[in-house]
Amino acid sequence: MSAAPARAGALSVLVVDDEEDQRILAAVALREAGFEVHVAFDGQSAIASAARVRPDLVLMDVWMPGMDGFAACERILALPECRRTQVIILSGDDRPDNVERARTAGATATVPKMWDWREYVRTVREFLPAAASGR
Repeated sequence: MSAAPARAGALSVLVVDDEEDQRILAAVALREAGFEVHVAFDGQSAIASAARVRPDLVLMDVWMPGMDGFAACERILALPECRRTQVIILSGDDRPDNVERARTAGATATVPKMWDWREYVRTVREFLPAAASGR
């Protein structure tokens, strides 16, 4: 299955997940929806990618080896080039303390980790309204 290329001027999304299959599924679904997609496999690579590509939105897995998504979120949002970037924390654990940790780290929202990537496309469009109107 080949993904459609992002259109010129497309909003960019950085997908961060330590599970390769999740990164691939997300990239395909988001590219087919017209987004420019970048991927990272851990917190450190997410920070480096964010500094380089200046994404409009980051979909960040929480539990990754090395640096968790909370710390990576905080560091990405501290980058001058990412002041306008939104970060959505993806977690299978919706305990109130994790939601609060995401909020403290500067995340725009915490959403449950889903297995249907079409749901992530809907989430991205919800948080990037210009995407839904065909920016």
